[in-house]
Amino acid sequence: MALFNRKRREPDEPQPESQDAAASESPDAEPAAAESPAVEPSAPSMPFTTTTVGRADPANLSFAMPSAPVPEAPKAPVGPHHADVAASLQRWAKGNSPQALADVLRQAARGQLLLDISASELKIEDGKVQRDSTIAVASRRAEDGRNFLLVFTSNAELRKAHKDGEVVRSMVQPALGALRLATREQYEGVIIDAGSGSASIVIPKDQIVRGLPVEPGANEALKEALATKPEGRLNAVLGVLAETETVFLAVERKGETVEGQPPAAKDLAVAGVKAPDGRSYAAAFTSPAEVWAWSPKHMAVPVPFTKHARSVLNAPSVEGLLFNPAGPTLAVLNGDLEKVAAAPAE
Repeated sequence: MALFNRKRREPDEPQPESQDAAASESPDAEPAAAESPAVEPSAPSMPFTTTTVGRADPANLSFAMPSAPVPEAPKAPVGPHHADVAASLQRWAKGNSPQALADVLRQAARGQLLLDISASELKIEDGKVQRDSTIAVASRRAEDGRNFLLVFTSNAELRKAHKDGEVVRSMVQPALGALRLATREQYEGVIIDAGSGSASIVIPKDQIVRGLPVEPGANEALKEALATKPEGRLNAVLGVLAETETVFLAVERKGETVEGQPPAAKDLAVAGVKAPDGRSYAAAFTSPAEVWAWSPKHMAVPVPFTKHARSVLNAPSVEGLLFNPAGPTLAVLNGDLEKVAAAPAE
């Protein structure tokens, strides 16, 4: 049974503070979601199936393929390891809450994950995969018939889903691309790290779409820039803000709801952030999953970035704009924000 526990905030973690929407930002768009996502249990025990994707295009494939039988206890993983998603799965294992699910989703907006292609027929010459190879991507079918794509944070995790001695092969994919593959017609969602028991997760496709939408997008470039080392993070973020079209606000509904009618601005409160030093910032999020990982009670509302930036510059007692308060985060002060907001659109 899933447990619904709130994430404990650390003492120095930025705290949300509400501002009247009419005073700071009046979002014109409909809310992306009124509630944080529901949760599925950890990965069930289900037989493997495979989906044949088709002929391989060597220019678009990247492989991490152990050539020897799988060792029972490998000393180190071979190939990529998505440490952030793996860490979020450990938090998920401690309490299957909507906030923990959103945490997993937001971490998968960047980096690389692995598909299981152990059943593929690969023709390799001179170390290169040939075009007449056939790629079979592993999935699992539940007892009710639903088919879930299998995705892994590392080859070490992939080995856990196979019997001892089996040779496994993986295909490296952008993490966000792997999750969006799981929203296609043949799948009902994704299972991440299926061999890890309580530290695995089943995410239905509708939750992927809500947390990391294709439109207006999940800001992959900005999310990647925010993951840059602290000493280079500001320059990295400023470098992509000019290309950022949409960000998300954390919005709380204050008034009564009327079915079929959008809420009035006066009935909405946009969350801001108060830093440990007492300074106040407006907040911006790269995706709905980022909003819900920080505060599950808020709606995620998309707004044009330049519009939000200009409203921040006009707001009294606001020092700047803080991106992704759940971290990695960055506060862009008003001086830098003004330069970005004033830049002409290309």
